[in-house]
Amino acid sequence: MINDEAGEYEARRPEAGAHAAAPFWISATSTLPASARVSQSQSCTPKHNYHRLFFLADDTGVPDRDPTLDEMQAFAREVTGDETLTLTDPKWLTQSRFQYGVSPGYAQGRVFLAGDAGHLSLPIGGQGMNAGLHDAVEIAWRLAMTLRGEAAPVILDSYDGERGGEHARLSAQQARGFRWTVYRSPVTDTVLGLAAKALPNLGSLLQGTDDMQQIGVEYPKSLLNRLPQ
Repeated sequence: MINDEAGEYEARRPEAGAHAAAPFWISATSTLPASARVSQSQSCTPKHNYHRLFFLADDTGVPDRDPTLDEMQAFAREVTGDETLTLTDPKWLTQSRFQYGVSPGYAQGRVFLAGDAGHLSLPIGGQGMNAGLHDAVEIAWRLAMTLRGEAAPVILDSYDGERGGEHARLSAQQARGFRWTVYRSPVTDTVLGLAAKALPNLGSLLQGTDDMQQIGVEYPKSLLNRLPQ
């Protein structure tokens, strides 16, 4: 049995082994004056005279519905400090609660986890999707060999350590990158702005990698590396 559907399991925080926090993330696509100042809690990407805005906030008391334009307006003015800033003609208003964590195990008996069944991923660079594709490839060739009677037990046994270990590493890396991307003070913003002029790869340094596609994934501690040559 392979499970690739998100289910209930204990999502481990990389630092403490407890359930991951659930921040409140609001996204909106709306018009925004080009002169508006972008602060540390706001990300704007111009596209056809529109900008995509993200706001992170505590989810205490947040209603179980999409935000209104007036609510987004209030967030935008609070973040920019510009009481005259006006948002109009929104294309998309939504909210999400994000968690992150990794299942304690990726294999138990005849059950193997793949994709979202094994992890809760932060929305950074599509890495959760890429990791799920790695899961699918890694379990597929193992099962194929096993069903053909060509695999020793260690072939399936190695899946847990390889993919579970990689997901734990990736989750910690994402959490660090998310903090650097979102939880920044104005002073940090200024310093990073200056550093970006001298460090063209600053984004990769903040995210902890320049391999968002995870092409360079390797498993030096895999059980398969302990097999006699």
